[in-house]
Amino acid sequence: MKKIFFLAFLFLLLYHIQAATVSGFVLDKTNGERIAYASVLITGTNQGALTNKEGYFVINNVPTGKVEFFISNIAYKPEKVIQMIELPDEDIFFRVELEKAMIEVEGISVSEKKFEREINSREIVVSNVLRTTEDLNSIPSIADADVFRALQVLPGVSAMSDFSSGLYVRGGSPDQNLILLDNTDVYNPSHFGGIFSTFNTDAIENVELMKGGFPAKYGGRLSSVLDVTNLDGNRKHHQGVARISLISTSATLQGPWAKGSYMVSFRRTYIDLLAKLANIEIPDYYFYDGHAKLTWDLSEKDKITTSCYFGKDRLGMDYGMKMLLSWGNETYTTQWVHIFNPQLFSHFVLAGSHFNFNFTLESDSDQNIQQENDIVDFSAKNMFNYMPNNVHHIDFGYEIKYLDINFFATTTSDYDPTHLPDIKVPSIITSFYIQDSWKLNDYWTIQPGIRFAEAHVTSEYLSNKPTADYFRISPRFSIRRKLTDLNNIYFNYGRYNQFLTSMDTGESGMGLWFPIDGSVNPGASDHYILGYKTQIAEDFAFDIEGFYKTYENLVEARPETDFEWNNETGVLADIYNQGKGYSFGTDIMLRTNWHGVEGFIGYSFSYTKKKIKELNTDPESGEEQWYFPSYDRTHQINFVESYNYSEATGRKFWGADLKFGSTYSFGTGQPTEIPEQLYFNGDDLTIIYSYKDRERLPNYSRFDVSVKFKWQMNGWSIEPYMQIINLFKHENVWTRSFEPALEEDMSLTIKKYDSYMFPQIPFLGVNIEW
Repeated sequence: MKKIFFLAFLFLLLYHIQAATVSGFVLDKTNGERIAYASVLITGTNQGALTNKEGYFVINNVPTGKVEFFISNIAYKPEKVIQMIELPDEDIFFRVELEKAMIEVEGISVSEKKFEREINSREIVVSNVLRTTEDLNSIPSIADADVFRALQVLPGVSAMSDFSSGLYVRGGSPDQNLILLDNTDVYNPSHFGGIFSTFNTDAIENVELMKGGFPAKYGGRLSSVLDVTNLDGNRKHHQGVARISLISTSATLQGPWAKGSYMVSFRRTYIDLLAKLANIEIPDYYFYDGHAKLTWDLSEKDKITTSCYFGKDRLGMDYGMKMLLSWGNETYTTQWVHIFNPQLFSHFVLAGSHFNFNFTLESDSDQNIQQENDIVDFSAKNMFNYMPNNVHHIDFGYEIKYLDINFFATTTSDYDPTHLPDIKVPSIITSFYIQDSWKLNDYWTIQPGIRFAEAHVTSEYLSNKPTADYFRISPRFSIRRKLTDLNNIYFNYGRYNQFLTSMDTGESGMGLWFPIDGSVNPGASDHYILGYKTQIAEDFAFDIEGFYKTYENLVEARPETDFEWNNETGVLADIYNQGKGYSFGTDIMLRTNWHGVEGFIGYSFSYTKKKIKELNTDPESGEEQWYFPSYDRTHQINFVESYNYSEATGRKFWGADLKFGSTYSFGTGQPTEIPEQLYFNGDDLTIIYSYKDRERLPNYSRFDVSVKFKWQMNGWSIEPYMQIINLFKHENVWTRSFEPALEEDMSLTIKKYDSYMFPQIPFLGVNIEW
C-alpha cells in the first residue's frame, strides 16, 4: 500500500514538473480590441479557460510537447493555434486574433455549441446579461439607440413609463443600482427628464448587467450592477461614424497612435437651434455629452488607459418667472492593467466622478429661489485575479472611496431659513473582498466569497456635526452542477448593503443623494437565486431563474413634512421613515440566433411589497399595511428580434444590406391609489385617497419596428433608417389624477383624468461610417 501511495505521489510530482503555463490575449482582428469571454481550449481535452474582460486567459498544467489550442467566441470565426512546449515549467505567452463571423463558418463545425460559453463559463454567472454596441443599435428606440432602453426590455427589468430611463430590477428602485463607466461610479445617468440615458452607444464596447447575486467584487448597492466599458479605440486603422436623427446628431472617431489607440465621441440635441432659426417659441432645452479614451500599450503585459465622460442638460423657461434647470455628470478614470506573472493579473483604478444639479427661479418681485446638489466621488481600487492552478480562480481586491455631498437652498422671500437645507456630508467608505471559483470536479463548481465594508460619515449642518460609523460583512456563495456540456443548474446567495440613499427616485432617474447619517440605518438585502440554463437546439438557448429578495431599512420620504429639511436637528430621520420589503418572481428567456433572426423572447413574473413606518396605514387600527410600490408590474412579456435579410440570404436589396428590427412589450398595470371620499372643511373640498395600491392602471402594450438600408462603397457606408414607435397607437396611461366636480344636478362627484405616454411616432435618421 505504501508503495502504491509513493508511486502515485511520484506520478503527480512528475506531472507537475512536466507541465507548463500558457497565457495570452484574444483580440479582434479588425480593430485590435480585446475580446472578453472568449473560450480557449486544448484540443481533445476539457482543459481550457475563458478570457476575462481584458481578453486575458491563463491555462495551468499544460503538458509538454505539441499542443493545439482552439479559440472561439460566438461572434467570431474560431481559430486553431499550435504551440510547441519543450521545457518543463515553461511559460508560454501568445496573442491570437479572431475575425468577425458570418452566419456559417466553413470547415469548422461549432454551431452545435453556440451558447456553451454562456452556459458553462469558468465563473458561475448568475443573472448576467452582456450586450454589445451591435445589440444596442439593433433595438428600435426613441430617436437614438439607448443603453437603458435596451436593458428595460430584458426579463426582470422594467420602466415606470415611456418617459423613464430608470432601471427597476427585480423589485428594486433605481437608486439601488450600482452604475459604473470604466469602473467609475455614475450618479443620476439620465438626460431630458429620463427619456435618454447618459451614455452614447457608439462610444461603448459592451454593457454588462448583473440583475442579482453579483459577486464579491461589487458592493454598495442592493439590487443590481450595470458595468459599462468604453471602447479602447481601433488599433489598426482610423475610422468614424456619424449619426443624424430628427432631434440630435453625434460623431465618434477612433484609431491608432504610436503607442496604442484613441477614441472620442460627442453628441448634442439641436431642437433649440432649429427653433431659434425658425423663430418658434419653445422651452430652451438642449443636452450634450462626450466620451474620450486614450490607450497606451506599454508592453505585452502592461496597458494604461485614461478616459473621461462629460455631459450637461440645460432647460430654460420664462412664464412670468424665469426658471433655469441644469444638471450634468463628469467622470475621469486612469487604469493600469499589469500582469505580474502568468497566474497573477492585476487592475489598478484611480477614478473621480462629479454630479451637479442647479435650479434657479427668478421673479420680477425679487422672490428668488436657488437650489444646488453637488456630489464629488474619488475612488482608488486594486483588483487582482490569481489563478494558481486549473482548480482555483481567486479574485481579491480593495476599494477606498471619498464622497462629498452638498445640498443647499437659498431664497430672498420670507421663508423660514431653518427649513432650507444647508448640508455638507463627507464620508469615507473602504472595502475588501475575496472570492474563489473552485472547480471541485468536471461537474461541480462552487464560488464562496466575502466582502467587508466600513463607512465613516460626518454630517456638517448649521447647528451640529453628528458622526456615524458602520461595519458590514457581506457573504456570497454560489454552486453549480454541470449536467451536460449544454445545460446546468445553479444556486446563489448573497448579502448586500447600501450606505447611500436618494431622496427622489422618480421617473427622471434624478435624485438628491445622501449618505446614511446615523439617524437611519443602512439598507440591507438578501438575494436567493435558483436557475437553469440549456441549449435546447442548435440555434436556441433557454434560461430560467427564480429569485427571492428581502429588504431591510428601506427609506421612504415622509409626505407630511413636504420635504422640508430641519436644520435645527439636521438628520435624515426628519424627512424619512424606514421599513422593510420583499420581492420574488421568475425570469424566463428564449434566445434565438437562427438564419439571420437574432434576439430573444422574455417573460417576467414579479411580486414586490413594502411596509414603511407611518405610511399606508389602516384607518381603523392605524397599523402600517403592506403595499405594492408604484413601479410594480406583475407580468411582463418582451419580444425583441431583428432579421438581417442580406446576411441570411446573401442578397442585396437595391444594392443595400437590409435589416429589420422589432420590439413588442406588454406589462400588467402598475398600482395606484383612488379616491375614497370627499371631505369639505367649510372652505375647501379635499379628496381622501385609499391605500397606495388600491387599483391597477390599465395594461401597457407597445410595438416598435425599424428598417435599415446600408450601402457600402470604397471604405464608406451610409445607412438611412426609419423607426415607428407604438405602431398600433395603443393608449398607454401614464398618470391618473382626480378632481372634485359639480354635476348639472348640483351633486358633487369625482372625475378621473388620464394622461398618456407616447402616441405613434415615426423617426427618420441616417448613419454614416468611414
